[in-house]
Amino acid sequence: GTLLAADAETVHHPTGTTWNRQGALVSFRAGLEALLAAGDVTLANEPLATLGDALALSRTSWSASGASGESFDVGAFEHEQITLIELDARGQGRREEFFAADHLGAAIARLYELYADLLPDGPARARAAATARSVAAALGPVDLDRYAAAYAPAVQFIDRRPLGFPSTSGAEAWLCRVATLLESSDDATVRTDDVLGLRSDALLVHLTNLGTDRASGGVYERPFFMLWVFGADGLVTRNEMFATNRDDEALARFDELAAGRAARIAP
Repeated sequence: GTLLAADAETVHHPTGTTWNRQGALVSFRAGLEALLAAGDVTLANEPLATLGDALALSRTSWSASGASGESFDVGAFEHEQITLIELDARGQGRREEFFAADHLGAAIARLYELYADLLPDGPARARAAATARSVAAALGPVDLDRYAAAYAPAVQFIDRRPLGFPSTSGAEAWLCRVATLLESSDDATVRTDDVLGLRSDALLVHLTNLGTDRASGGVYERPFFMLWVFGADGLVTRNEMFATNRDDEALARFDELAAGRAARIAP
């Protein structure tokens, strides 16, 4: 209980449930008792990203060969979820939010939103809030209007995949390219699978574009890495794609752009 602040709040997004500190402790104890009653329990926590001094995102999972109690008896099970934690100045948990394993994009967007909320009023907070809105749009449903609101008019797009798309300059050209995807596909979606790099002004993630080809009716999956760089107004100024077997190249480019931005703002 000492790990939770007195004003701690827990949000479980899959069910829409919210607990205060006492409710979170009751839920934790119930879950712990269930795990202690299980056999061959395995717990894992994979750090994904941090932002600022107080926020961390991780992928947590647990599995067991079975569990039984007075009111339940289940076989082997495995559960995975995304966990977002906010610490207070004393290092105690002030906020904990849980997301379904396939809602990593929503968790990343929430991470940026909370980061903005923690900043004092001023230009830095306004920029962070705008960036959070751009991240939510970029990782949300495939929607031209949402994208248009997140991309700077002069955004640069570079596809670094072998046989990738030609580079474009300007939001209009980029949106036209996305429009061709919607014209040729049914039920086009983009799933966020992993985080490779995350800063307040840049994001590198593993995405998968899924859908059904309208002409053939065949289902497709296109995995790739996507790098976004956000400007002073929070809008996307640079958008780069990489093949999923080029993670070293993608990470090197992320570090290169981050270093270049730091040098430009240094006194």
